[in-house]
Amino acid sequence: MALAQVEEGLTRLDQWETFKVHQVDKLDLPTDGELRIPLRWFAVAPWWKDMAKPSMEHAAVNVDNVARVELLIRGDGKDGEHVFTLRRLQLHGKVIALNTLLMGLVSAWVLCAVGWLVAVTLSLRTELKDREAAIALLKEVNKALELEARDLAGQAHIDPLTGALNRQGLRAALMSTSSLLADPMAVIFIDIDHFKSINDTHGHDVGDDVLRKFANVIASGIRSSDRLVRWGGEEFLIVCPVTNVHQGRTLAENLRRTLHQQAWPAGLRVTASFGVAQHHERDAVGVVIKHADEALYRAKRSGRDRVCAHIPGETTAPAEAA
Repeated sequence: MALAQVEEGLTRLDQWETFKVHQVDKLDLPTDGELRIPLRWFAVAPWWKDMAKPSMEHAAVNVDNVARVELLIRGDGKDGEHVFTLRRLQLHGKVIALNTLLMGLVSAWVLCAVGWLVAVTLSLRTELKDREAAIALLKEVNKALELEARDLAGQAHIDPLTGALNRQGLRAALMSTSSLLADPMAVIFIDIDHFKSINDTHGHDVGDDVLRKFANVIASGIRSSDRLVRWGGEEFLIVCPVTNVHQGRTLAENLRRTLHQQAWPAGLRVTASFGVAQHHERDAVGVVIKHADEALYRAKRSGRDRVCAHIPGETTAPAEAA
């Protein structure tokens, strides 16, 4: 059996002897009439090699471009006419050319590389978006924590019962607001009259209600630039910037009269005593608070429900109770 191969550069279609011939010699037909011939059994015909003198590349078996199949059948040696019927000739081999296969492999590799790059790019983009979302979330959390920290810091400066500043809050206000200490600045010290008897007679719940109401009345009667401080127990302090001692005494007197006009818990009549002092340039804050406290005790010793002011070099009688 022979396969005539078209060999590029060597075969001329109009000359049959230039076809590269692969052949298998002396094959016996099996009894079942079917003969399978593997391609590895084929060899390039020696006579073709002698004639074409091919290079090493073309001298090897290569059956990917077969143009003709030749089958030489010999009889059993008896004279006479012999009839052989070839019912089917089927070739099994590569379904794709080598160059096509190589191109396919290269294309597949390129597609895989491009696909990998696309997948990595999409993954990185998704990861970047996730990180940006995480960063945005962290910023929101930090912002919330900062607000909460400010709230907590503010709460540390606020008296929880009355909503007025506490001593620590006053210290923070004096440190952060330079205008509070600019002269002139007045300090008003206030003490609720007979507050202990309110607690003893009506209980601490009523006492707390009185403290809350008292702080609200005082806060409503001062300016937004003034600072109301709960000094301790029933004592309160007002820091009044851009205010001299005379203006502070007038403000304290107005507040004292306002207390008389209020309706208090348990039908009580609540009054307070006031001491006023002015801060001077060379004085420490503690000095003006001490002077206001001394004026307050003069008001209490004089019968309570009145205003006394500390005016250096001047003796002033306390305002009479209304």
